[in-house]
Amino acid sequence: MMISIVEASDGTFVYVQAEFTHLFGFSLEGINELGGFEALFCNQTVAEEIRSILMNGYPWTGIADLQAADGTSIEASLQITPIAEEVSEQVVGFVLFHTSLMAAKTFSIHQTLSIEHEITQVLQASKMSLWRLNVQGQASWALNLDSVLGETELPSYSEFLNAVHPEDRAQFEEVLTRSQIMTAYEFAFRYFRRDGQLVWIKSRGEVAFDEDGQPLYLSGTLTDITWRKHAQHLRQLNHRRTNTLLKSLPEHVICVGRDGIYRRIISSNPDFAIVFPKEQVGASIYDVLRLETADQRMVHLQRSFVLHRPQTYEYQTVSANGQRYYLEESVVAIDVKPNGAATAGDEALILVRDITRHKQLEAALLASQIELQEKWVVDRSLKNIDAESRYATFLKRIGGDYVSCNQAFTQLIGRSIQEICGKSDFDLFSPKIAEILMQHDLAVLNSGKMLDFDEVFERDGQPHWCLVDRAPLYDEAGQLFGVCGTAVEMRSF
Repeated sequence: MMISIVEASDGTFVYVQAEFTHLFGFSLEGINELGGFEALFCNQTVAEEIRSILMNGYPWTGIADLQAADGTSIEASLQITPIAEEVSEQVVGFVLFHTSLMAAKTFSIHQTLSIEHEITQVLQASKMSLWRLNVQGQASWALNLDSVLGETELPSYSEFLNAVHPEDRAQFEEVLTRSQIMTAYEFAFRYFRRDGQLVWIKSRGEVAFDEDGQPLYLSGTLTDITWRKHAQHLRQLNHRRTNTLLKSLPEHVICVGRDGIYRRIISSNPDFAIVFPKEQVGASIYDVLRLETADQRMVHLQRSFVLHRPQTYEYQTVSANGQRYYLEESVVAIDVKPNGAATAGDEALILVRDITRHKQLEAALLASQIELQEKWVVDRSLKNIDAESRYATFLKRIGGDYVSCNQAFTQLIGRSIQEICGKSDFDLFSPKIAEILMQHDLAVLNSGKMLDFDEVFERDGQPHWCLVDRAPLYDEAGQLFGVCGTAVEMRSF
């Protein structure tokens, strides 16, 4: 067996053994002058097809007619393995293992062992193993298996499968099953070595078929890519950490003196600069903010100097274009003297985060919760209301606005449900009557009991006397929600 190494970009040989020159009659320079890799083959079409397979990263094994310097054809058994860069996986060369079928018998055992040793050295440097396995699952041969799998011999199929990580076994079996009908395959999997170490293995290979199209054996390479997987994991982890850090960065960092004068403003969000324009540098907190907000900031600023720990608070502000923002500020004193003595150079950093979206989501969630509570109250109460009843029934929130009512109540006051819901008694009746009805609601809410009243409702400006029962109404959480009432017009008796 002879070994040669070819440069992938132009097909030139970069290394040949003395046996190569002896058998083919070419020196390294001579074969390259004729065209390198493809010039070695008698059939150029075969050479181009083999090179195409290799450039795609797949090994090639087979028998081909090679051309000697004197023009004679030499039938040779070839096994060609691509060499790829570790990071980009771009194919940069080929390793040729070739044996002349005619001259194979002339090789001595010493020569064979020497060549195998050279091949093993190349494989060890690249953390790669070569192997061939027949369809019955017995190893034909394997080189440098120990540095990849920690085995001196290729295990049986069942032993190998048991050492594959449980999460990768299904994929492993699927690929090997499909390999029976395709010429080449490639996949990566995790493997437990005998010493307990978990390694990532990339397997590339092809299947050799007999004349009837039946698979004879699989051959290919096993490459230890553990370090590459670890590098990918670290990149992903660093990417997540970077994103988390960027998301946590404040929109603004304001450097302010103990006297409340802005000294520097650093913005990480250009869209937010309108809230704190750089023109504010040199201005006082009281020149920029409303008095109430400025007082709040100054209090937290002084606390940070005295207590030696960050002060965090929230407030609202309006930008120059009228946009309302909710802000969270953390005030951190820097270079504070141990005794707390004030100096002209004292500074603090104010880290400003825009929490407007967060507050909007909180408000939307609260509104949704209130809406669900109201729906529960209304649905439960409506179950007890007969829409066709001659007794007028209504539901009101604690604030006095109507939530629902039945048809009898709409007839009583001469308004539709759409006109009633969302309105208060002051929107529906005269101020004097509305005031009385409001006092009755308050009496019920304060007492927590059902109370009876003689009340007047108006329809088209005309009074209608009613006997009314009003009772407190509670939501699902047991909190006071409003008032439920039933009115019976006196003329109906």
